[in-house]
Parts: sequence; C-alpha cells; structure tokens
Amino acid sequence: TITSGQMSQFLTLLEQKAMTPERFQKLLSAGILADLCDPNANLDRSAVQKVLTTFPLTIDYALTLEQMIAAGNYDWVNSDITPTHFPVSGESVQERIAELVHLGRSISSQDALAELERQGLRPATIEELLAFGATYPEKQREFPIVALGSSCEMGGGRYVVCLGRDGTGRRLGLYWWDVGWRGLGRFLAFRKEHSGS
Repeated sequence: TITSGQMSQFLTLLEQKAMTPERFQKLLSAGILADLCDPNANLDRSAVQKVLTTFPLTIDYALTLEQMIAAGNYDWVNSDITPTHFPVSGESVQERIAELVHLGRSISSQDALAELERQGLRPATIEELLAFGATYPEKQREFPIVALGSSCEMGGGRYVVCLGRDGTGRRLGLYWWDVGWRGLGRFLAFRKEHSGS
C-alpha cells in the first residue's frame, strides 16, 4: 500500500521538477504514468523525452504576418517584426509535429543548425513559430523558443525571431544571430520529412 508519506514525496518531486499541468497531461495521455506503475512495462527514457518535447501543430500559411502575430496575443512585439523584414508565404493549412530541441549548452546559431541537421531536423520558420506561440502560449514562460529558419538583415546585423518572457508578460522579440545562444533556450524544429509548406 502506498503511504501518505510517499504520496507527499511524489507531490514534492513534481514541484521540484516544475511539472506543469500540460506536461502531466501528456504523460497521462501517452500512457507513460501507467507504464511506470506496471512492473512488466519496458520503459524507454528516450520515448518519454520524445512525448514531452513534441507538439501537434496546425499552421495556416494563408494568414498575413499581422494576423499570425495577433493570434498569439503577445504582451509585447518588436516593431521591426514586419512583412518587409519577415515576409511570409504559402496558401494552405498544414498539420505538423513540432519539436522543441534543448541542446543544453551555449552554442552559435551556425552550430545549432548543424546539430539540428545531424538529428534529421530543420529549423522552424517565423510562420511556424507564430503558430506555436498561438497554440502553446505558456511554453515561452518556461524558456525562450527560437526559430532559426527565418532571419533578416537589419542595421548591419542579422536577427532571428524568438518567443520569450519579461516578468509575467509574453514577448515576441528579435535576437542577434551572431551572439549565440545560452543553454536555457529551445530551438523549434521539424523532422525533415515534414519540410514542405
């Protein structure tokens, strides 16, 4: 019989690991928590990680950039994120599985692209990042989310779009391509077989 002390330890562990309702629901829906309770289950840690880092996503490429931004209901948007700097393209609605890739170390944009390539992934575009921000608005409160697949040259520098937070506010901002990325952020990416728009 599970004791009240053990249940208390379990709840404390969930708090320590910053378990969100969304992540907990993913574990429930995928049957992972059921497998944890089954002594005969063969639990694959990489499969658990994949469940937690993949996200079904609908991208409407026919929307204008302004419509895509409005759908995200951000608290602040960089004024340089415009159709001139970030033109969007496409006409159809696509269903895809997005992945949030955590490389866990400081890395340059170019090396991050090489690592995504090594993993059979391609970087997300601005259309896909904005669809992600609108569909999963709370994720950017956990960590910055970057789309290396769209960039613009401006004022002598190259910039990419990034979802982040400022206090409790959700931000849609720009970040310098050449500065590099600290280990906290996630790169939004897709398996290469889903690369067409």
